[in-house]
Amino acid sequence: MLGVSMQAMPGVYALLVGSGVSRAASIPSGYEVTTDLIRRLASAVGESPEPDAETWFQDKFGEAPGYSLVLSRIAKRPAERAAILRAYFEPTSTERAESIKTPTRAHRAIARLVARGYVRVIVTTNFDRLMEEALEEQAIRPVVISTLAAVRGATPLQHNSCTLIKLHGDYLDPAIKNTQEELSTYSTPLNRLLDRVLDEWGLIVCGWSAEWDIALRMAVERCANQRYTTYWASRGVPGPFEQKLIALRRAETIPIRDADTFFEDIERTVLDLAQRTTAGMVTGPGTLAPQAVFREVEDLVGDPQGRTRLRRLFRDQTSALVQAIADDQFPLSGAPAPASVPAIAERMEAYERLSANAVACMAAVGVFGEQQEQLDLSVSMLKQVGERPLAGGIVASINLRLYPGLLLLYAGGLGAVAARNWKTLVKLLSTPLEEAGTSQLRPAVVKLDPDAILEPRAAQQLPFLDNPRYHSAFSEHLFQLLRDPLREAVMAETEYDRLFDRYELLAAMVSADATREHPWPTMHIGRFGWKARNPGRFQVLAEIEAEMDAEEDGWPPLKVGAFGGELQRARDALARVVGVISRLPWF
Repeated sequence: MLGVSMQAMPGVYALLVGSGVSRAASIPSGYEVTTDLIRRLASAVGESPEPDAETWFQDKFGEAPGYSLVLSRIAKRPAERAAILRAYFEPTSTERAESIKTPTRAHRAIARLVARGYVRVIVTTNFDRLMEEALEEQAIRPVVISTLAAVRGATPLQHNSCTLIKLHGDYLDPAIKNTQEELSTYSTPLNRLLDRVLDEWGLIVCGWSAEWDIALRMAVERCANQRYTTYWASRGVPGPFEQKLIALRRAETIPIRDADTFFEDIERTVLDLAQRTTAGMVTGPGTLAPQAVFREVEDLVGDPQGRTRLRRLFRDQTSALVQAIADDQFPLSGAPAPASVPAIAERMEAYERLSANAVACMAAVGVFGEQQEQLDLSVSMLKQVGERPLAGGIVASINLRLYPGLLLLYAGGLGAVAARNWKTLVKLLSTPLEEAGTSQLRPAVVKLDPDAILEPRAAQQLPFLDNPRYHSAFSEHLFQLLRDPLREAVMAETEYDRLFDRYELLAAMVSADATREHPWPTMHIGRFGWKARNPGRFQVLAEIEAEMDAEEDGWPPLKVGAFGGELQRARDALARVVGVISRLPWF
């Protein structure tokens, strides 16, 4: 049942893994590390801590033996403490050869499930780095949340391909949680994050007894909603604390031999079901994570022998997305249709999740595609997703139907700007899309206008945003959402910021030019708009204008057909954008 649910709903289930998952790697628990440190400390002063190391420490120093306190008694400097701890968690060459303190079969099975998009959130009480190492073997860079600062600065979970939440910290973090007192409470930000995971994701629990982790136990107890089933894997009869939580969450219990076998069985079941469902397709919804899709497209684009596989990949991803976002899956009227901002946000998240692999395809071709055939694949995907048949219903629902198309346009456009692939950029922005119910064609940048897809006032109320007063709220959300797909092509944050502004301004200019005969030209004023009033910010408006002045008819977008190849039309389009910005009430 669990494998069926995971295959049908990729990314819906979060993992909660405890020390039982790392036990096969001979990784000690935090308690075991602390007691061993006490014994080493006692030996250093010529005393015996037996029979009770904790009592010896309490009597000797008059304090309860917390992890960080004991460690500070042994080593004063951070480098010394780190060296001591590495011996507990990092393998020697001999240990590595014997697979000691290295990722277990369970870790590697989980990592493969992440790589294929079935798991996106992992919560763990462990503070080793075996999960990170297993993910790195799959070329996955997870967002790791192990400190209070990381919790506060974390991007929304739905924006990450994989988030690893280390509730008790990392073994090199002095603030690691280990004693009963430390495990009894979490910070407010961490509680809020944990509450969201427990409320919005299904849960697969393995290797956690629930006995010592009081704060985590309380978080599970206070979660009122169970949107999806909880599956609780247990060796033997669950303990009393486990039984209470299993009853509270109405969890399905799964008897297991060990964590390794459990996760390998899940992987085997999911992949077997995926093969049957996709009927031999190379890839499809849930069979690869977006990061893996991006890399596969990159490899196929550069491989002369990969043409057929690339076409098949685009065909399958396009077909899967079109079917997944069909109106029978997202009703346009009636109770399920979004009539409020929270409901709109929920539908947006669903569209984003379903579009993730196609977005990765578009971004990769934008960056690496140079041949006409590769560009044609992107255009075909954009047309099939961006052209939706005529439908009736609630206006907000109808407008949101084009959101997946907008995501594809932004992803491909951002990738093209990152690679200065002007031909691809202009082709995508200018791709004619049929207007629903008519034979009229409009450029993609005009039809897929963010302001027409999501009303600006509604955008300012999106729960994803940390500041509800963003003047370009939808752009801010897209900026955050699309960071991950472009991360491998654009590593630096400042570079991505400039790239995003440049794409949005060029898109606004192309849109303004395409609608220049209209009384009110269509254009979306993105993040670059509010920056125009702040001299201290990067000014893409001035940069583009300076480029046109310096290069004139040789300006690259003109040379590939933008603005009809006419410099004056480009300047007129920029002037229209500046004119709209100057009239905005917040400027």
